[in-house]
Amino acid sequence: MAAVNGQVDSSTFTWEWAPRNDVVYLTARIFDSKDIKQTIEGNVITFSANDGAGVSHNSTLYLYEDIDVDNTTAIRESRGYTFVLKRKEKGDYWVRLLKSKQKCHFVKTDFSKWKDEDESDNEMDGMGGMGGMGGMGGMGGMGGMGGMDGMDFGNLGDLPDDGDADDDDDSDDGAIPGLEVEGAVPTEKTDLTNPPLEPSDEATAEK
Repeated sequence: MAAVNGQVDSSTFTWEWAPRNDVVYLTARIFDSKDIKQTIEGNVITFSANDGAGVSHNSTLYLYEDIDVDNTTAIRESRGYTFVLKRKEKGDYWVRLLKSKQKCHFVKTDFSKWKDEDESDNEMDGMGGMGGMGGMGGMGGMGGMGGMDGMDFGNLGDLPDDGDADDDDDSDDGAIPGLEVEGAVPTEKTDLTNPPLEPSDEATAEK
């Protein structure tokens, strides 16, 4: 546990996180989670759920900064429950997840979503916009969500599979399969070994 001014961070499961300039990815690593209950108020997250084996888990986190609750989204997967926490102001990466500087054994880096701050922002981290959930407006008052009442996760589906690229191109010419180059013009092959012969003027005159 870690504490700041009497505020104690606690968790019975592992949280994984990755920062961005405008959002923070935070995943509750609970397999086959259900009976989820959650609230976000300011910088405080309270979360509880049962895993696939029926074991209860709960956590309270005091985050590094306050969260824009209305523009925060989330998606449930078989391997966990992921928040995309919207920061109130865009800025430098958070230096840590929690307000407390004490190290918590239940907070780990999410290397699947991690990227250095100086890398290009032209990516979506494989999250596909976090499904079609949209904003979680009023999340602070969600309270008990027993069985995800009021939120239909049936339409969320799993994260997009980046492995569906076209594999039908077996070309060995070094080109990337399925890659189309914008503006490319197909060339037309011409057989120059047997060019067509045209009768000369002298041959025509002899006839």
